[in-house]
Amino acid sequence: MRATVPVAAVLLLVVTPASAQMPPTNLRGTYMLQMEEICQAGLKFSSSSSVPTGTAGSVTFVTGTATFTPATSGATSGQYSATETAVQGSLLSLNLGGTVKGKAFKTGQPTTVNGVYANTDSTLTIKIKGGTAQLYTATYGLLDGEGEASQVIFAGTDSTNPTCAINGSLRFQFQAL
Repeated sequence: MRATVPVAAVLLLVVTPASAQMPPTNLRGTYMLQMEEICQAGLKFSSSSSVPTGTAGSVTFVTGTATFTPATSGATSGQYSATETAVQGSLLSLNLGGTVKGKAFKTGQPTTVNGVYANTDSTLTIKIKGGTAQLYTATYGLLDGEGEASQVIFAGTDSTNPTCAINGSLRFQFQAL
């Protein structure tokens, strides 16, 4: 019985053609988008004052849809667009010697952004028109036979503010026939 497992494994390796490898992971179509960004708060204490100074930090929650249009069929880069609604507020509400720092949470109006994207099997980069490219570590799930992911989770440090972390997910929005 033990000899059959290695023999079967060797036969599988010999019979499986090299072309049977999975194609590169890629994105195509419209996905439901959920994302959070948390920016650190900070307090500074001074020996010359009993009242600290500081920043309240911020928290942003985003929901919407994101559409990925590959440059060619199966490509790992192309055009990106998203329609998003954000809820933003302060991480902390600080009363610093009578001065309150911090903002209550507020829901913004839906916005549409456009840009480009590129991905590898472990990263996702999105560059919004007029902005800086944002690199995320990404994990792709539920790949079809062409390498298209129907789920993505991603996280990274904000490329313009290293005190902020971004975490999010994408789920393919299936179209009715």
